[in-house]
Amino acid sequence: MEKESFHFNCLILLLIVVASRSLALTRPCCHEDEKSALLEFKAAFFTKDEKPPCCSSATSDEPAKIESWNASTGESKSDCCSWAGVQCDKVSGHVIDLNLSCSCLSGKINSTTSIFRLLHLRSLNLAFNYFNCEIPPAIENLGSLRDLNFSNSGFMGHIPHSLGHLTRLIHLDLSNNRLIGTTLNDLTLLPETTSTCAPRHIDPNIFDPCQDPHVNKFGGLNHPKRLDRHFNSITGEVPSFLGNLVQLKSLSLLSGKIPSSLGKLIQLTNVDLSFNQFHGAIPSMIFQLQDLQRLNLNSNNLSGTVKLDWFSEVESLQVLGLSSNKLSLIVETTISNDYYALGLGSCNLNGFPEFLQYQTHLFFLDLSYNNISGHVPEWFLTVSTKYLRHLNLSGNFLTSFAQDPIIFKWEELVVADLRFNELQGSIPIPPSNMCNLSSTLEVMSLQSNNFIGKIPYLNGNSCALIMIDLSCNKLHGPLPRSLCNCDNLEFLNFGNNQIMDVFPSWLGSLRNLKVLILRYNRFHGHIGEAADGIDFLALQIIDLSQNIFSGSLPSGYFKHWTAMKVSETNSSSYIGDAIKRAWIFSSDATFHYSMRVIAKGIQMNYSKIQEYLTLIDLSSNNFSGAIPKASEA
Repeated sequence: MEKESFHFNCLILLLIVVASRSLALTRPCCHEDEKSALLEFKAAFFTKDEKPPCCSSATSDEPAKIESWNASTGESKSDCCSWAGVQCDKVSGHVIDLNLSCSCLSGKINSTTSIFRLLHLRSLNLAFNYFNCEIPPAIENLGSLRDLNFSNSGFMGHIPHSLGHLTRLIHLDLSNNRLIGTTLNDLTLLPETTSTCAPRHIDPNIFDPCQDPHVNKFGGLNHPKRLDRHFNSITGEVPSFLGNLVQLKSLSLLSGKIPSSLGKLIQLTNVDLSFNQFHGAIPSMIFQLQDLQRLNLNSNNLSGTVKLDWFSEVESLQVLGLSSNKLSLIVETTISNDYYALGLGSCNLNGFPEFLQYQTHLFFLDLSYNNISGHVPEWFLTVSTKYLRHLNLSGNFLTSFAQDPIIFKWEELVVADLRFNELQGSIPIPPSNMCNLSSTLEVMSLQSNNFIGKIPYLNGNSCALIMIDLSCNKLHGPLPRSLCNCDNLEFLNFGNNQIMDVFPSWLGSLRNLKVLILRYNRFHGHIGEAADGIDFLALQIIDLSQNIFSGSLPSGYFKHWTAMKVSETNSSSYIGDAIKRAWIFSSDATFHYSMRVIAKGIQMNYSKIQEYLTLIDLSSNNFSGAIPKASEA
């Protein structure tokens, strides 16, 4: 009996294999009318020789998906179901998925555009292109759509009401466009928000950076799972229907007062209301959301007095962002939550919250721009958490550390931001292990303090530093040659100190160095000619002003500063955008470099530096001789 059963099962398996192969061999080709619509779309919007700005993320040698489409004969080339970015239904042969993100598409889409003839589409992705037009009303023709991604594609104007007719839509992303004017009450099926992008799970041991795209997730639009608006200008108060969305688990909104109906959404685990225009008090109903794990209220106009222990009522809360509001925070010593991330900047704090010494998993801490003065307490530097990666104490009135020199003990620290304080003593030494520089520290921002002494030698060859800003202190001595160990350095600012050295030509071996600021020091001597391998290949900004350099202008270096001649850069990107790994609050996910420039006696402050900016400032030195010809520069 067992033998017969075995043979029967083998027969079933054989039939399944034969059937699957048969289906594969008889898979239908795409329909001629849909292939024609695709080729028509390519001809109208793809130009091989001119990539729109939105395609800057694609490498120059990477062809756009749409480039390979053609009507040539041949089994694979003529079947549009085999084209890059196109997916067809295995039974009907209809095009059901079209992914043309970052495909160098540009032009104005309207209701007659051929793509709206693909009536069986379930997924359409046109992200990272440049259409510079309104979303056409004909979008409603694609009634089978479940996923729609129009992010970063230059769409502008009003959101069409016809978008609300896509009743099968589950995922929607309209982020990073120029959409204006539509209110939520006018388009009740299309709520909008600021991007939320949480790690898949909040665990400091395996912290997953915010890699997900900004996606609006709707559970069939009747039961949306997540609502998003990111970098648009959509207006309107929070709609009253919000409280009916009882299955909502992740929420992000835009303006007005935080609605009391939010307390009805008891399944919420993630609320991101950051970088909007919310005002008034934080409503008490927030503390009724017992499943809430992540609450981000950063960068609004919220006001009033708040006790931090109120949030302890939400026992599951692990991420709390209150920074950059108008709140007055009262911190008790009985905080029971073990937080992973705390944004307490601009909260009118007068001292270091003592409960921090009992936090064991904290990896993001923002105490910036409070009224914290005096010494940094010794207990703060020995807090039990070993995971701390982002520390921001900037914009306070701190004067010193408990000991000098201070060695940070957080071995996984990525960002140390102590700028704009009154700190004295030696420069803090980066976290180290057996005398080797930490392999995690990327940002060391200590400008505008009163640090004295020499810049410490950076031991080891595992330097991960990308940015060092020690400007506006009282440092002296030469620059440490160990900086050459930091191959990833992009930004070096030692301006406004008392450093005495010759021109550090050896920094030219750093192939990623984009910004070098040595202004207002005591650098001296001839700069001379560039040696072999000293190219400064990536240098875009160099400021040597207010020193005592002498001799002729360094015309030999001018020839090597080729990065200053590159004109095709993304005007919307900034130097430093790559530093993103230490943030949990997605909207704060970039550390922008800053600098001061004096032109014709006028000081200009750059809070962030656009990628296309180039600068050479050699003023107020003792250079002599002829100015090099333009052809030599």
